[in-house]
Amino acid sequence: EGDAVKLLKRRLGEIGRGRLVGPSVERTTLADLVLGLLADYAARENRSLSEIPRRLKHLRGAFALVPAVEIGFDRLTQYVQDRLAPRHVNGRPVPGCSRSTVGYELRLLHRAFVLALRAGRVAYVPPFPTVTPAGARKVFASPKEIGRVVARMPEEMQPVVRVLALTGWRAREVLGLRWCDVDADAQTLKLPAERSKNKRPRLFPYDTLPPLAAVVAERQARTLERERGQVGII
Repeated sequence: EGDAVKLLKRRLGEIGRGRLVGPSVERTTLADLVLGLLADYAARENRSLSEIPRRLKHLRGAFALVPAVEIGFDRLTQYVQDRLAPRHVNGRPVPGCSRSTVGYELRLLHRAFVLALRAGRVAYVPPFPTVTPAGARKVFASPKEIGRVVARMPEEMQPVVRVLALTGWRAREVLGLRWCDVDADAQTLKLPAERSKNKRPRLFPYDTLPPLAAVVAERQARTLERERGQVGII
């Protein structure tokens, strides 16, 4: 009888909020939400797909046994507090998780709820707490400091690091550049959409940065020498 009363009160509350939940929705779990999220990432060929299981590790630990219908603002707020709180491991104090990491985890879960709502697996998306990230990094390496670091690196890595520092592009984007991505006439570097993380093409006018133009010119000269057989492959 006690369970029946609780169920009746829940149904009355749902009707009052305009969110009547059926038995099939009540059976939806976090695992179901994750499956929908993974399917969405795979369909969109999102490069972060392989990182999702690791990113959801702590959410699974917190909500694996909780029906999706019972994941609400209070539980999510408690999750944020638990993740940010310092703890002890083997008797040693360990700082809590970074705010940016917790915020990213919540964004993944929110996306999973939105997809589940579209698929009819949940009746609504609960309100999520806002996790404000810590202040943006204010200390940057100066060109002289970068130059000193590059000078200590192996010769074959130096142009890569210089291009990374000058363009601000991601490592995989720079390492994937080919000569077909260089427009010598327009003096631009082109990043095709399929190799860009946000799936948007980019153009970088390297003639506006003499150090970058010098790197491109040096690599062009070295490539010509290799083609002529004047230097080794490595």
